[in-house]
Amino acid sequence: MKWITRPFATLTVLLAVVAATFFAGPSSEPMAAAPVRQQTLALAGGLPDSWEHRAIAWLDAQRGIPMSRTELGSLVRLVDRTAERFETDPLMILAVIQVESRFDPFAVSPRGARGLMQVRPETAREIAPRLGIEWTSDDLLFDPEVNVLIGTWYVQHLLERFDGNLDAAFAAYEAGPGRIEGHLARSSEVPLRYADRIWNVLVALQTQIAA
Repeated sequence: MKWITRPFATLTVLLAVVAATFFAGPSSEPMAAAPVRQQTLALAGGLPDSWEHRAIAWLDAQRGIPMSRTELGSLVRLVDRTAERFETDPLMILAVIQVESRFDPFAVSPRGARGLMQVRPETAREIAPRLGIEWTSDDLLFDPEVNVLIGTWYVQHLLERFDGNLDAAFAAYEAGPGRIEGHLARSSEVPLRYADRIWNVLVALQTQIAA
């Protein structure tokens, strides 16, 4: 499905960027052309004031999410606050949560990753001191606030590490940054199966919010 997903994702993002730019009013700075799949609605022109309500409605309509609408609302607001702290896209974080755990705060992967953003304990223990978190137990990853805080920091860290390349950052979130850097060093293609899954959710969220 990549031959459908990629052009559709690109077109949707570009249309969202154009819409956001139009409604934002005139700017004295020219907008550079966005690389393919390297721009999102939030990072390009900001989200409309109603975005949280629309995101909650979309998530509440998805099958298999164990949270109530009220719980989803609390989580979306938590993601928004955390994303703002690290200057990243809250819709991107919500897409990662959907793909990783389907909004199950107690999810555990076969490799031991835990919680909403499926953070591995060894990764969390390394990041926690940077965020002022006293690490008393790996079970802290089942706390949505801790999990989203660490997971969002890590996503933003990967975006910076890969110079804003969203596909590479998403792939690194799943496979590890060292492996993806190896692909790039060999000038081979970055594995995009996981990135496509993130983009599918992200595009659906952006479409819902920009409608």
